[in-house]
Amino acid sequence: MMTEMTRYKQQTDVDDDTSSVGSARTEELPTGTTIVHYHMGSHWWRSRTSLEKALLVGWLLLLVVVTVLVAMLHVQTRFKPTLHMLLPHTFNPSAGDVCLTPECVMLSGSVLNSMDSTADPCVNFYDYACGGWVNKNPIPEGKPIWGTLNKLASDNQVIMHNVLESTEKSESKAEEKARVFYRSCMDANKTIEKLGGKPVLQLIEKMGGWSITGNWSISEFNLEEDVIKSKVKFMSGALFSWGVAEDDKNSSSHILQFDQGGLTLPARNYYLNES
Repeated sequence: MMTEMTRYKQQTDVDDDTSSVGSARTEELPTGTTIVHYHMGSHWWRSRTSLEKALLVGWLLLLVVVTVLVAMLHVQTRFKPTLHMLLPHTFNPSAGDVCLTPECVMLSGSVLNSMDSTADPCVNFYDYACGGWVNKNPIPEGKPIWGTLNKLASDNQVIMHNVLESTEKSESKAEEKARVFYRSCMDANKTIEKLGGKPVLQLIEKMGGWSITGNWSISEFNLEEDVIKSKVKFMSGALFSWGVAEDDKNSSSHILQFDQGGLTLPARNYYLNES
């Protein structure tokens, strides 16, 4: 019995020694030793620092952006349209597909004359399309600007003048009425030349006289009345002009507007053009 108890005790001691191997080994590690545990999965992400997480996310975003840009550049270079220019044009359609009326021919000639075929359209398209017109149409004297619309208006005035001066019978009633109105303004009998300055002197008398003419009294002179009279009776913008127009700040209402005066006649050519 004593022998069996001794054996049991020894067996128990052996088991105790075996179970305490791990703790004994741990206790044998020196103080301050770092133990690194390797774990996979979500625990690895949680074990990263905030700086490491931010750098990793930024690197992934940068990789995605670079990939997208490379793909877009590849698609753009692959499907980029090619510009083909054929000069001169070699298209020869049938006669029914081409407008050959005088108006179409004149318009085509105007477009071709306005172009400058020596200019490179890929470098300066304006010179290529309009360089010829600019070189052939310098700005006339007395004109601040000059363009196709200005030239068209000038050409139309010449055409209208020729129509009004023509003595041929026209089937258009509007054209005949315009000629009658035009001739009524002409001084065919030189009446204006015969009257000389008499109409102007009569106008000065109606305005209250003039100190130069001698028939004028400073006591009867009223600047406000003369300005109003020149505007209302003679439609002349003396000193300044005024009129009723829409309010710039409120288009639903009308106000009295004042503007600078002029020389009565609308343009410079009225004073210099003797024709």
